[in-house]
Amino acid sequence: MKILSQQIITANPNGYLTKSAINALTTLLRNQEHVVWQLKSTQQIFETILLFVINQKPRIRKAACFAVISLVCDNNIESLDNVNPGSSIAAKLTAEFCIRKLDQHLSTTNDEHLNIILYILTLLADTMAMFPSVQHTKHLAESILSHMTLGNILLVTGALHTLYSFFLRRPTSTVLSAELNARLLNALYDYQPNINDEQPLNAWCMAMKEALICLHNLDSKLFSAHAPKLFRMFITILQSDSHTVHSNV
Repeated sequence: MKILSQQIITANPNGYLTKSAINALTTLLRNQEHVVWQLKSTQQIFETILLFVINQKPRIRKAACFAVISLVCDNNIESLDNVNPGSSIAAKLTAEFCIRKLDQHLSTTNDEHLNIILYILTLLADTMAMFPSVQHTKHLAESILSHMTLGNILLVTGALHTLYSFFLRRPTSTVLSAELNARLLNALYDYQPNINDEQPLNAWCMAMKEALICLHNLDSKLFSAHAPKLFRMFITILQSDSHTVHSNV
């Protein structure tokens, strides 16, 4: 832990040393009982690993993301039989960390802040469906939509991919209520890309499709109420010149 703490405040952290420390601490955390995860000292170790998911060095960032995902998503990636007892606590801490970072960088558009938001969106794509409550999901969804409003093409595409991945994992009603699902579906119409803007339009179509399927799983009546509008929109999108868009629709 001391090694990892020192690397955080270092301008140019040692990639091999930091990655090795992250891997060792992840193995240690994965094998702790739930009562140990409730200790503040244990949570501080996990929060230290979280800080590295926005590190500028790809190797360090990848190791930290892999560690967080493996702890949040319940299973030991190397052995599906080894369940992490602290996954619910890890999920809560990760949700709170992502909320803080998204809110902190909401009104900034320089490259450094943009990269941080993209790193957070990448992490959310694999963890958001495991977060502990609808309230966490609501706050994160609102923050993601606020960042999309800035209009940066990288942010918009990254945010749509995150939402696509979230809906694709079919979150339960404890994570995503049917009402919130429907509100998100409606909100995303405001962010529909230009009909000939292929990459973001593909991302938008995929996110909308999964959002509608997810809504069907949560509430079939709400699905029936919202499906016709999206089907009509997809028919309009067929006017696009992109063959890839046609295939996705």
